[in-house]
Amino acid sequence: MSTSSSVTVTGLSVLENPRKASPRTTVFDLYTFIGLPDLEKLQGSARYYSELEASYPDVAVYYVVMTIAKMEKGYKVYGPEDQYHFVGDIKMLQLICDFESPMFMTIDLAQPMFLFVSGVTVRSDTNAGTFTVDAEQFTSQHGEQRAVAGFAGKSVLPIVGFFPDSPRFRTKKPVPWKNRYVAIGGWLRGISSSLEGETLIERFRVEVEHIAFLGTYTAPATPIASSSSSSGDSDKGPAKKARFSYSSRFLKRPLDDDDSTEPGSSPSPSTSKTTGNAT
Repeated sequence: MSTSSSVTVTGLSVLENPRKASPRTTVFDLYTFIGLPDLEKLQGSARYYSELEASYPDVAVYYVVMTIAKMEKGYKVYGPEDQYHFVGDIKMLQLICDFESPMFMTIDLAQPMFLFVSGVTVRSDTNAGTFTVDAEQFTSQHGEQRAVAGFAGKSVLPIVGFFPDSPRFRTKKPVPWKNRYVAIGGWLRGISSSLEGETLIERFRVEVEHIAFLGTYTAPATPIASSSSSSGDSDKGPAKKARFSYSSRFLKRPLDDDDSTEPGSSPSPSTSKTTGNAT
């Protein structure tokens, strides 16, 4: 289904491992807090274009606004493909503090990011109080690699929206019907998988805070053709493991080739900036 849709995420995030894709384009590893026992955070590959040839701290807290899409198998990214959940284009980046600042230890980073999603309802389940949207939009990561890897159409963020148990929805939860245009805002709460027909679909879970109904979708008589896109280089630089953990404000020390120290070892106070405890 090709529709007019979009998805934007905003909030505090930890960004690390900045590397240059071009003189003015920087690629980061970006984390968003989830806080579940089996899923501490989601990790994304996020690109940021600046008119200035800027440099960035290795690990820092930022306020971020960006468009995002699901990580597709076959994307060539900075690190192991299976450690990333999404890709994104950063639209606004405001530095709060870097890891070496005393302020870093005082910021409450255990906060989910907030999503704004618009698109057409694909499935609706009034009994469960859930609905799904496949939000299609362009992302540079998808556009650059589409011709090389054979990806068709636009990048997509498949979401499942649900309503919290709240006095606001005591009598009825406003679940949209199938094929209804909606605009929602809500908290990113994780990822879930479920069978849709005979296909296992992985969707990003959004706890809906507000919803607007924008009309009924009518499929076009002629399918909308996808525009072609030129290929591009993958993110440059050697692969690195994630260093930041929400459950510990210390960082994992990057291990040298001849260093066998386990990342779970206890740091000394004098070296906590680079050799911290990890989970």
